[in-house]
Amino acid sequence: MPTLLGNILYTYEDYPLSRHGYDAVFYWPRLWLQLPKDMREEVDSAWSVADGWLYASAALALSGVIHGISATVDAALILSQGVGLVFHTLTGCFAGGLFAFALLAFAYVPYWISLPAHRRNGELFKSLFDLNWQTLDKLKVSPSRERAHAVFQALQYNDDEGLRRLRRKRKWWRF
Repeated sequence: MPTLLGNILYTYEDYPLSRHGYDAVFYWPRLWLQLPKDMREEVDSAWSVADGWLYASAALALSGVIHGISATVDAALILSQGVGLVFHTLTGCFAGGLFAFALLAFAYVPYWISLPAHRRNGELFKSLFDLNWQTLDKLKVSPSRERAHAVFQALQYNDDEGLRRLRRKRKWWRF
C-alpha cells in the first residue's frame, strides 16, 4: 500500500481471510452484532482515539490546502487587479503560503501519532476474529476461500452462480 496506514489496515483486514477463510469486510458487521455491548463499547473507545488523531490530521491538511489556495488566488488578484480579498499585499500572500505549508507539514504529526493506535486496533480486530470465529460458523460457512467467496457473492450481490457451482462440486457447507 502507498502509506503506512494503508499497510496497517491491509495487514489486519486480510488476517481473517488468510487465517479463517472469512472476508473481513463482509463478516465484520455480522460479528459486530454478535459481540456483547460492553465489548463493542471497549472497541469503539479504543478506535475513537486513533480516529481522532486521523481526523485532526485531515483537518490540518484541509486547512493548509484551503489556506494555500486562498494565498495563491489573492496573489494572482493582487498582481492582476491590484487588490486582494484576504491578504491585501504580496507579503501577506507569501506569509499565508508559508502558513499553508506549515499546516500541511504539521498534518503529518497527528497522522504519525495515530499509527501505533491503529496497530493496537488491528491486533484487537484480529483477536476478535480469533476468539469469535465459532459465531461465524453459525452461518454455516466453511473456512475455505472458494466457499467464503461464493457465499459472499450470493449474500452481498444476490449472485447464486457460485453457489450452484459449489453444489455441483459437492463442496458445500458443513452441517
